[in-house]
Amino acid sequence: MDANELTDSIDRKILKIITLNARIPFRDVAEQVGISRT
Repeated sequence: MDANELTDSIDRKILKIITLNARIPFRDVAEQVGISRT
């Protein structure tokens, strides 16, 4: 998997999470996606 595919996968996960709950804190999104919040 190259960097673009990984980014796209992460982006889709983030979009799904914030679509379900737009008020979710960045920290929680990062934790669910498995990335650092900074």
